[in-house]
Amino acid sequence: MTYIETLFLYNWTIRDRWIDWCRDISRDELIKERVGGHKGFLQTMFHVIDVEQRWLRGLAEDTPINYSYSDYKTLDSIQTFSNQTKQHTLGFVQADIDLNQKVLRGKNSKGEDFAYRYDEVLLHVIAHETHHMGQLSVWARELGKEPVSANLIGLELLK
Repeated sequence: MTYIETLFLYNWTIRDRWIDWCRDISRDELIKERVGGHKGFLQTMFHVIDVEQRWLRGLAEDTPINYSYSDYKTLDSIQTFSNQTKQHTLGFVQADIDLNQKVLRGKNSKGEDFAYRYDEVLLHVIAHETHHMGQLSVWARELGKEPVSANLIGLELLK
């Protein structure tokens, strides 16, 4: 197992724990707009999963799907979206590709050319999710609740 695959497994483990954690707060708290992050618990989780699927579909040369948060306003729908995205991502991460050599090419929203190495994009997606899970921890503490542990040690992902 590569370190990149391990870090994706780590993020997904923590994501699943956050989804379970959110089942213990009210719907109002789940969707309440907050300072920082991506508005609130549910919308931040949608955002993280959506960003992952967009980047990974781009790397796999699939057309990214334009999902809408309005279609994912329950924890169950977020869990389903997460599971579907994980399967697509895992298929790409486990494929026999040269992460250092291949690039994702295209045009950005301003019409400018870009080219990124695959490993650079994968690490960006990993860091992006980790950043947002940290925001959930801040919000959990604001609610007076213990956040999900972000500790990788003890998860036994390196098998």
